[in-house]
Amino acid sequence: MRPRYSKWIINSEIRQQNRERVLKYDASQFDNFEDWFFFSHIDPVQRFWHAFGFVVGCIFYITLLFHPSWLLFLSATFFFYGAGLISHIYYDGGAGKSEPGAYNKSTPMVLKINAWTLSGTYQKRLREFVQKYPQTQEAYDLEEDP
Repeated sequence: MRPRYSKWIINSEIRQQNRERVLKYDASQFDNFEDWFFFSHIDPVQRFWHAFGFVVGCIFYITLLFHPSWLLFLSATFFFYGAGLISHIYYDGGAGKSEPGAYNKSTPMVLKINAWTLSGTYQKRLREFVQKYPQTQEAYDLEEDP
């Protein structure tokens, strides 16, 4: 399953639709913060940028163990957190990014979502999520992958 309007390059109309969806379905409409966080990361292109930043950031962090450097630390942090942040700014005008005070809750969830994405188990989780929250189908205009 994927959102009908998931694209690598989006226009302002799609960005506004994404923004409105994130603002319409806030955390209060879900059983817990983790479910809302999952909901706000359904777009596969946006998840790609999160996973890409996670992988590159982890490589840089591991390299830091052998070659300590402030530049390497800043690069690792930029990729680890920055790629996801930039993807939210691009895809939903920043509406879906976590507030700094929520990092203690959002970091474990983004790690799980990245693991599910990279391991190929994300679709199973998405189908379970749509069963729990049927409004997700309409909110994202989900369609079966071609």
